Amino acid sequence: MAQNKQKLLEIGPGFWNIRGSFRLMGLDIGTQVSLIRRKNGRFLFLDSFSLDGDVLEQVHALTDGGKAVEAVVNLHPFHTVHVEQMQMLFPKATHYGTARHLSKFPHLKWAATVSEDLEASGLFKEDLAFSVPAGVDFISGNENVHFSSVLAYHPASGTIHVDDTLTYTALPNQLPLVGGKGVLALHPTLAVALEKRESAAAEFREWLENLCAEWEGARNLCAAHNGVIRDELGLPGRIRSTLTLAMPVLTAHRFRHG
Repeated sequence: MAQNKQKLLEIGPGFWNIRGSFRLMGLDIGTQVSLIRRKNGRFLFLDSFSLDGDVLEQVHALTDGGKAVEAVVNLHPFHTVHVEQMQMLFPKATHYGTARHLSKFPHLKWAATVSEDLEASGLFKEDLAFSVPAGVDFISGNENVHFSSVLAYHPASGTIHVDDTLTYTALPNQLPLVGGKGVLALHPTLAVALEKRESAAAEFREWLENLCAEWEGARNLCAAHNGVIRDELGLPGRIRSTLTLAMPVLTAHRFRHG
């Protein structure tokens, strides 16, 4: 990985997002990890990444050479490429993974609580809120379906960190018809990810609507694989509008399994 492909962005108070390179079938689709300064002064990462070069130096400067990193929380069951390197970089931190992380890397040191249970456990509630999408498979039996993840919200900076469930693609400013704002959408594997029962589509829609209401203060969104929305008023409403584009998928699912 080229060092100049990594970039650390300060998104808001106590929240940094690191953008990096990830190649799939020859294309660099990008990837991300976020660093949060907790109210107790210590730090945690959302997701794992093989930090190097200037970005690693910047992280070390923020975290007392990495000694202040309290935890690494992996949020997407199929984002596993960098977990071994992350445990090498921050061996003193507590590393959280989904059930798939634990089964795929049993030789690594994992916390007892899996990431999909963080919302119920109340861990890190002073700094973060977590949410797992309803009505969809969290760990799909089809390894090409990467729809679901644990979403994390940092109220102090108004920032949502999300992998795949919501995708954002920035557009160049020279596209006046779309205002250069970019495209925010649900991951295209939604149709396959929905659980095979009639109520699944309604449960997913209710989950997303409730998320927007509960996280109404959000104004930043850091999305895998390659997009960041910054300081946008009305962001939760824009997230809710992704349901409009997905309505044909949700309706078809209800009729198919009704």
